Amino acid sequence: MPFKPLEIIRSKSREEWEALARERWTNARIWTQENGELALVFGLLAGIFFVLALKLVVMLLVIAGLAAFGVWLYALPDGQKRGPSSDENPS
Repeated sequence: MPFKPLEIIRSKSREEWEALARERWTNARIWTQENGELALVFGLLAGIFFVLALKLVVMLLVIAGLAAFGVWLYALPDGQKRGPSSDENPS
């Protein structure tokens, strides 16, 4: 049976989806209150993961910026040539 998300979404009304979301949110809050220590560990791990992912994204952006700056720095302007090529006859 193939997964068809649009059919699943259309199977319920907006009010039913809203009630389901409220029920799940309430259940999550109750679980957090009943299992405070485990919720703390999950929150701490999620925070560490978020910070590490953000650092990775920033580091990749910095590396991409440095690479773009290097290309811009070493590329010659439009009016300059590199010198005589092997196709041209020096006269």
